[in-house]
Amino acid sequence: MTPDDTTGHLKLCRELYGQLRRIQAHQDHRESAASTTLSINFSMFVRNFEVYIKWAERNSKVVDIAARRPPVRLAGAESG
Repeated sequence: MTPDDTTGHLKLCRELYGQLRRIQAHQDHRESAASTTLSINFSMFVRNFEVYIKWAERNSKVVDIAARRPPVRLAGAESG
């Protein structure tokens, strides 16, 4: 991943984070039942995503290295 790619990655993460925050605000405002049926804690996910972005901004070299590595396979994952 080139420095431009890393910058692009962070830019897309920030854009996605902005969209997630708008969704969260809409759900909070509307007291949406949809958010209670999610299999994840949406608010915690958004918070963790924000923490990731801040970390990635400080550690862009680590993001670059991680992006070049193959994805981590979880135990029990089917192999292709």
